[in-house]
Amino acid sequence: MEPKELDDKSLKEVLPPTEGSGINTRAVLIFCAVLIVIAVLVHVSMWYLFNVFDAQKKSADPTLSPLAPRQQQIPPEPRLQAMPNTADPQKQIFDPKDVESMQKNAKDVLDSYGWIDEKNGIVRIPIEEAMKLVVENEKQTQTAPATQRNAVPNVQQ
Repeated sequence: MEPKELDDKSLKEVLPPTEGSGINTRAVLIFCAVLIVIAVLVHVSMWYLFNVFDAQKKSADPTLSPLAPRQQQIPPEPRLQAMPNTADPQKQIFDPKDVESMQKNAKDVLDSYGWIDEKNGIVRIPIEEAMKLVVENEKQTQTAPATQRNAVPNVQQ
């Protein structure tokens, strides 16, 4: 067969089909547009939902009298113990004597001897004594290997 004698039908069977770029541009653009619209709708609905939740929370809060001083408004129970206001004792919400007594008790515990667990023989000692014991223990552990090295003779085989 000569190429001149081939008709259109037989030529298409011999040559492989050719395609364009392989990407459906119109479908990709439609997908992107739909994705953007959905993202905008989700963001708008979330903004609306947060505004609704905020309005519900604000409506549940009690309205305080504008005449009530702000430092007198004590939060609901349980309250944490505040540190004393040494600059202005008049602005102190909690009893400063209570805070002072709590600090004195803590200092007494830290500076005294006592039992923590008598069954197991665990005791409490003052901080200064504990620091001295730690320093002495460190000195002994640092000097002990040096004396052991000098006492053992070098043995060569």
